[in-house]
Amino acid sequence: MANRLRVARLALGRYRPLGAAAEVSRHRKLDALIRRHLPGVTASLLAQPLPSGDGGFIDWYSDLAGQPVALSALAKEAQAEARALLDDRLTSLAALTERLEPVDPTSAARLREALSFPGEETVYVVGGQPVITVWGHR
Repeated sequence: MANRLRVARLALGRYRPLGAAAEVSRHRKLDALIRRHLPGVTASLLAQPLPSGDGGFIDWYSDLAGQPVALSALAKEAQAEARALLDDRLTSLAALTERLEPVDPTSAARLREALSFPGEETVYVVGGQPVITVWGHR
């Protein structure tokens, strides 16, 4: 991620990871996997996690340009547009997990796990594009 924008800083203890926690190396692998099969903007859906220096938080970064805004803080029309993009990208990624399952079940399982997130309160919009923080958690 050449240009990184911090989208959010969230406390570690607030969410429980599904399997292995979202970590930098896992994000790199998922990002490369998604970009191999789908447009790069789809890969930008998953924010990059980086633990804070004090270890109490995870900072979530994006390579998109713009001001991060919580999905819930957008005007209704902008929320609807962002939700449509979010749903479309999640559908594309779920379809990718299905295609990967027979040939690479480990990658399919990791991607499926990453598509779980606590809810819309962890979704931000950057430059009109949805970005999920706290992916792989509940």
